[in-house]
Amino acid sequence: MTRALSLGSVLVLTLGWSCASVPPADPAVGCYQFERNAWARTLGLPWGLVLEDAGLGTGWPLLADRTDVRRAATATSPTQRADHPLGYWAPAAGDSIEVGHPGGGGLVLTLARSGRDLIGRGVAAGDAVPLGGASGPRAPVTVVARRVLCDAS
Repeated sequence: MTRALSLGSVLVLTLGWSCASVPPADPAVGCYQFERNAWARTLGLPWGLVLEDAGLGTGWPLLADRTDVRRAATATSPTQRADHPLGYWAPAAGDSIEVGHPGGGGLVLTLARSGRDLIGRGVAAGDAVPLGGASGPRAPVTVVARRVLCDAS
């Protein structure tokens, strides 16, 4: 009986220790809906985005020298996902994150946490320039992404 109790105690302590050693997910991980305003329309922002905890993986030469790059998904509605125009997120200067497409071009968003939400700026680059629009440097516009429940309908 004592031996069984000791073995059970060791098992509980071992499981507790192994769970405690797993780092928590980044607080930014989750689902967000972009505020629908003039700036969002200027950039052509989708409905929202999903920041995942999983790593981006290999095969993206433009991000090969970056560390801690994670997957993102474009939310085209509360329940539908796509891989374009947003596909990655990574730490940026200070406490900000950068969100964009791992193949380059498209939209590049630099966002910081503000309570539960993300607020920052976005720039259209490369193939995100509207047909007939100027292809030179573009001024950043304000982007607000409100945290929402994932897969909420």
